[in-house]
Amino acid sequence: HIEGHDVKEISLVGGTCCLTGIEEIIQKQTGIYTHKPQNPMFVTPLGIALSCTKEIIE
Repeated sequence: HIEGHDVKEISLVGGTCCLTGIEEIIQKQTGIYTHKPQNPMFVTPLGIALSCTKEIIE
């Protein structure tokens, strides 16, 4: 889904990317720098929570 797009970095999120070394495998396959945050399984729920907070504040 990224072919033809100017992708500079891939950020992995979710539980599956907790697999050891997955970022190296993806980077090797795509040739694109791939980043995995320290706690990738929390990115989506925290993003949802922040989104809900923003709607309440506004």
